[in-house]
Amino acid sequence: MKLIHTINHTDAFILAEQHVIVTTPGHLTGCAYTNLATAWDIPVAPGEFYQLSFDRIIVQKDGLLSYYDSATGELLHRVQLTKKLFAFAGPSHVFQEDGIAGDTINLQLLDISTGAITGEISIPADYQWYVSHPEVVIVSDEKHVLMAIEIASCKVLWEQRVAILVENEVLGTTIPPSVHGHHLFCYTKSRKALKVDVYSGRLEWSFYNELVQSTVPAVYNDTTYFAGNSHILAINASGEIFQEIKYDSYVKEPFYNRTYLAITDTAILLGNPETREILHFNSETGNIVRFYVIGTAGWSLLGYLFAVKEDQLFTVLKNNDGDRQLEIYSLKPDDVS
Repeated sequence: MKLIHTINHTDAFILAEQHVIVTTPGHLTGCAYTNLATAWDIPVAPGEFYQLSFDRIIVQKDGLLSYYDSATGELLHRVQLTKKLFAFAGPSHVFQEDGIAGDTINLQLLDISTGAITGEISIPADYQWYVSHPEVVIVSDEKHVLMAIEIASCKVLWEQRVAILVENEVLGTTIPPSVHGHHLFCYTKSRKALKVDVYSGRLEWSFYNELVQSTVPAVYNDTTYFAGNSHILAINASGEIFQEIKYDSYVKEPFYNRTYLAITDTAILLGNPETREILHFNSETGNIVRFYVIGTAGWSLLGYLFAVKEDQLFTVLKNNDGDRQLEIYSLKPDDVS
C-alpha cells in the first residue's frame, strides 16, 4: 500500500462508477480514478445538499432537485417539487407527500424527467425510514412492519412484520438499513442482522453475534463482513460464518470497537479511526499481508469515509482544528511505501 494522492481541505468523497467525486466547499469535482485528472466540476451553493443515487448526482435545496450524470457532469433533469419530498424512488422518480388522512399519508409518484405524477399510494403515517432499490422502495413504521412498494405500478408488493420474520424481534436504530443487490439488510435491537429479498419479503437469513450493532457491516458480492475490536467475521449467502480472522495479535493496543471495513476481490482492509492503523488481509486465506499506520499525529481517520475502488483505498482524515484531507493509497502489490 502506497500513498499516491493527497487533497487538502476536502469535505468528503463519493465513489461513482467512472469517477471519484471530490467534495470541497462550493464544488463537486469529478476526477479520474487513474490520475485524478478533473473531468467536470459542479458548483454547489450554501444550503444545497447532494448525494449519489443510482450513479446520478442529486443536488437539492428547497424542493428544487437537479440530477447530474456522474460520468459527464451534465445536467440531466431539474424539477421543482410543489410538495414535501418523501423518498427518492429508483433512478428517475421520487415520492412526494400529498397530505395526511387519519393514520395514513398519501404519496404521489413523480417522474423527474417530465414532472408528471404517474401514481399514488397511501401508507401508514408513522413511517420511520425508507431505502430505495432500482425497482422497489421499502419503508418501515413504528409498529416495525416492513412494506415494499413497486415503483412501476405504485402498488404494495409485500408487507412483513419483523416480529414474524424473526420471532419477537423489533428493529434497532444503531445501524441504518441498506440495500445491496436485490436484498435489504436491517438490524434488530437484540443484535440480529436480517437479509430480506426486496421482491418477495422472504427472509434469507438472520444472524446473531455480538458484533452486530457494534459495527457497520460491509457487503461485498454475496458476503457480509462484521468487524469488532479483535476479529472479523465473514458471512456467506446462506447466513453461515465461513471465515473468522483474529487480528488482536497484530496490533500493539486493542482496536477501538467501531472499526471499518473495505473489501476488494483480493483484500480485506480494516481501519481504526482512533489510531489510524490499517490491517491488510488476504481475502481468500485470511492471512495478514501488511500492517500500516497512515497520516500523522494529531489526525484521525473518518471511518465512514473509508472505501476502495479499482485497487485504490480512499480515506479522509481530520485534525484537531477540524481540517480534512483526502488520502488515496494504491493497493497494487508492487506499490509499497
